[in-house]
Amino acid sequence: QTQAENSHTLGLLLSLSGVPRRWSSMAGMAMTTSVLASGGVRRHSDGRKSRLCSTATLPTQRLQSCLRKTGTTLRRRRCAALQPPQAVALGGVMEKLAAANAEMLARKEGKELVGRKTGGVKPMRSFPAEVVNGKPEIASKVLEQLGCACVTGALSSESADKLLAYVNAESERAKAAVTEGVVGFDERFGGVNCRGMNGLFGNRQDMFLPMSEPLVRDSMEEIAANLAPFLKEAIGSEGMIHELSCLVADPGSPRQCIHADTIHMPCPQYPNVSVEPLYTFFFALQDVEDGMGHTVFLPQTHTAQAHLLWNSSQRQKERFIQSQPAVVSGLKKGDVAIFDSRILHCGMENCSSKRRVLFYFTASRMQRWPLPNGHHGSNSRRAEDAWRWQLKDLLTEPTIPRGALPKR
Repeated sequence: QTQAENSHTLGLLLSLSGVPRRWSSMAGMAMTTSVLASGGVRRHSDGRKSRLCSTATLPTQRLQSCLRKTGTTLRRRRCAALQPPQAVALGGVMEKLAAANAEMLARKEGKELVGRKTGGVKPMRSFPAEVVNGKPEIASKVLEQLGCACVTGALSSESADKLLAYVNAESERAKAAVTEGVVGFDERFGGVNCRGMNGLFGNRQDMFLPMSEPLVRDSMEEIAANLAPFLKEAIGSEGMIHELSCLVADPGSPRQCIHADTIHMPCPQYPNVSVEPLYTFFFALQDVEDGMGHTVFLPQTHTAQAHLLWNSSQRQKERFIQSQPAVVSGLKKGDVAIFDSRILHCGMENCSSKRRVLFYFTASRMQRWPLPNGHHGSNSRRAEDAWRWQLKDLLTEPTIPRGALPKR
């Protein structure tokens, strides 16, 4: 639709919602801004969760000013009404429009931008766990330079099956606890890019997992043992576990917008802050078939220069995405995609009839995120596990004989 058509549609929605007509013009004006909150931003009221999206997708100052005048506070996931009560209706409509625009942008990126000028999206190169552990210095250097890598056979098939069953059951328990008001949404789930317009939880969830659960702890210890040489080289024995969670993509999950999980620092906004890399490990708990939602990465976009170009004007940002090589993870059960949290990436749509689950953790030599309240950081974890676990806490004798690691 054109901007005029969108404005007219929004005006009708507002009228049906009982919102005063004078608000329709303000809401219509919002359509002249660039895409609202593409989903790359993760912000909660307590500041605990924040992830970056392009500045081109943030609301303009003019829109924010109008929202303040009407007594509405714009947040990533909801608009909190102060007064008058009709702000609730406006907030809901604006959020749905933001989600629809984000999904439209993601589809455009997939069809017209990603891999367009670099020969298309290519398979990510993978390495067996034995090779990575045999030459951990080289493997760590490759990850540092490219920003992403794939390792096969990092988790046993048996452990993946058990963990998958636990995640599926925990998903139902967590949703019920939130729905019944036993816990808050932010205590069990994180914000997620393009989660899908399907009620409170959408089709895609970032669900925190507790280290206190024996299956989770056992899986982490197995992973630490099976990748010990590489992990010691990449993050060190003192490396801190910053995140412990899983990504659930149910059928109907839309394609995500290209995004980075954390910002690059120092940067213009924080010129005096520097950080160590945060490495995220995505473990497939089942074979991820085509159509279930592979992850696309743009290698070497975890740099300061790449982030400056990505956060420029929309036209320049699109040219930048088109010019970057793109690779796709084709994970089998037990494989892991490892990436620098600053790299540009996205999850593809799940157009299959199967749920896709990725178990993940994020670790770094850096013991604490330098910005207050985890702002722009990696914070997908239960509160009781925040900055509590280091790699050395998980290192045990290997649970799987080296020769028993799955072959590819």
